[in-house]
Amino acid sequence: MRRTWLVAATVLVGLTLGATQAAGEGAPAAPEIPVAGTFTYPHFGKASGVRVVGAVHAVRRVPGATAVYYSVGTATASGAQLRTNLAFQPGTHPFKIGQAAAVTVTDPVGLTAYRPLIVEGSGGLVSDTTKLTADPGRLVVVYAMLPELPASTTTVDVQLEWGVSVTNVPVEDGALEPAVDSDLVPLGEGWPALPPADVVASADPGRSTFALMSRVADTEEATTTEETTEEVSVNLAADFFFASGEWTLSAKGKAKVEALGKTIAERGATTVKVTGHTDSVPDERIGNEELSERRAQTVADLITTTVPGVTITVAGRGQSEPVASNGTDAGKAKNRRVTVDYEVAK
Repeated sequence: MRRTWLVAATVLVGLTLGATQAAGEGAPAAPEIPVAGTFTYPHFGKASGVRVVGAVHAVRRVPGATAVYYSVGTATASGAQLRTNLAFQPGTHPFKIGQAAAVTVTDPVGLTAYRPLIVEGSGGLVSDTTKLTADPGRLVVVYAMLPELPASTTTVDVQLEWGVSVTNVPVEDGALEPAVDSDLVPLGEGWPALPPADVVASADPGRSTFALMSRVADTEEATTTEETTEEVSVNLAADFFFASGEWTLSAKGKAKVEALGKTIAERGATTVKVTGHTDSVPDERIGNEELSERRAQTVADLITTTVPGVTITVAGRGQSEPVASNGTDAGKAKNRRVTVDYEVAK
């Protein structure tokens, strides 16, 4: 990913984020400032409010944690001075008032989200912004310390105040320098000094780490896949795969189950659970529970041919586990399904 650099003087005077301007001939070189992306949001999330502008500068691996550096300010033309209540959302427990804690780093590949580390009694390991003030046209750098990222994580998405985000931010090594012993540093004058290692070590990273779920439906809405870092659940819409009251796969349904089997094999799954479900309308021929089990068995048999050696358990739940109301046709359609669940090995 190409890095964007800014000349500090350009940013501080005009907030022209995203450009690089050479210093005048004979002038001292201005420090280069990394910028992964820029953002803007209105004061307190109100569309009519003064707009806050800023940039995410870096996400860095440091001993025992991950440091996020970003800056905020107001445009020169706004005439508004930057203050804490203008730029940051109010802190909520366990964070303290004035702490810049509305930071979330998301690893969309690893399906994990990270929030600022918390030290009991002290709140978050983030910049204290209670004394924040800056003239229009000047940016101030703040930081947040989050749990360590896996070595395999190379880019992340950073979400800040009022939901603004910067995506595909590279994860790099080492704190930014030079470090200034302050929680708030004017952009171009260095970077906030991070908390010492013993303070970082006193925080529980598990408290600030959250598993995410990915939910994806195909274009035909025949399958919906929900995935965490450990498990995958695939929902097969029965109306696409089977005729009413039948348990023989349609041609299109067979192709999708075969493709699913190949995916299961590629993911290295060794155990699979296939469960059939129906709506509340009674099947007069064999009953809802038997119909749901036969459909599940049909799917399981085809997966077995694609994934040799896999252990598959089959069950039919009939109408006992609805996911929607059976009072509407749309709800009944959602309840007619076969689910395929397996653990992720790779």
